[in-house]
Amino acid sequence: MATKYRVSASFDLTTEIEPDGIEGRIESAVQDIEGAENFESGSYFSGQTVTCDGGQVSIEIEADDEDTAVSMLREAIEDGMEYEDYNGFTWLVESCDYEIEALEEEPPTVEEAIEILARFAETHLSEADEDHERRLAQAIRVVLDDHARLGRVVAEVSIAVRDLQQKVATLQEQNDQQRTSIEALTAELRSQIRDPQ
Repeated sequence: MATKYRVSASFDLTTEIEPDGIEGRIESAVQDIEGAENFESGSYFSGQTVTCDGGQVSIEIEADDEDTAVSMLREAIEDGMEYEDYNGFTWLVESCDYEIEALEEEPPTVEEAIEILARFAETHLSEADEDHERRLAQAIRVVLDDHARLGRVVAEVSIAVRDLQQKVATLQEQNDQQRTSIEALTAELRSQIRDPQ
């Protein structure tokens, strides 16, 4: 079963910088100075290695194991890979360091868990080679069937409770009506007693 991982890579970028043709431009500018004489040039510019640190990328990805998850990130960023920037410089990836973390997924709902177990049971009941796997699949099937039976019982009880609540509400309404009638009749009798005609 695939697991979701967060894979991170930290790395440096290096490139070689060497002035290309700049000596000629400098020499030309110096020679053009008005009144300058006996011009000599001994310029020599060697190439320099420039290293920039701070590279950091991360992804979340599902894989069968940690090595597979890291290898997926390695497809895009790994020591020796080259990337060209917008200035035309080609940078070499170096000092790659990878970190990986298994992410805890949200537990499935009851409905999802039942579906997962049902698929597992059906697969292993038909394909299991080992007896203990078959017994496990059978046990899961028994539990699922019992869960379904309990679900039907709960549904029936819920219907009965709802019907009972409706009957209680009806009786309460009838009782209230009778009480109102009795109170009205009592009030009328009292009136007649106080004021006989």
